Amino acid sequence: MIWNTDVSDEVKTETKAELLKDDYACRIDSFDTQIATLEAEIDHLKYERDMVKRERPPVVIKWRDSVKWCLEVDADNFRYFLKSTPGVYLCIGFKHKVEITRDIKNKIAVTLASLYKEKAIGRFDHKGTYLYGLTKFFNDDLTDLKEEYKSRLDRLIIK
Repeated sequence: MIWNTDVSDEVKTETKAELLKDDYACRIDSFDTQIATLEAEIDHLKYERDMVKRERPPVVIKWRDSVKWCLEVDADNFRYFLKSTPGVYLCIGFKHKVEITRDIKNKIAVTLASLYKEKAIGRFDHKGTYLYGLTKFFNDDLTDLKEEYKSRLDRLIIK
């Protein structure tokens, strides 16, 4: 039973007696107790995770390989075959379990731009947002999607 510490012992005793008479109140109290226990466990797990993050040595990210991997990993999924820059941020953060800082965003943006300039990936302007993807989705100029992929744009999830 979860008790407010500002409540007197007499009120607690009377409330407990009333709870025993009301099955629904007992069930609600049981859920409240379970929720409090789980929230305490979640707080403990967050603390443990934060300790591991502090102890973790600096992560070395091979930017070109990671960006290419993010563009390749969902290439067969019609909802994610192209990714926006923020979509690549999320992918890199997920892959390496790192917080996406301004510095990391800049490195990813520079990597995307350099890969595009080297014709290693394609870039498509869709409603004012650049979408990046593998060269197989683009015409030779790497700025226009091939006809067979244009129909996928309406189902594309852009982050």
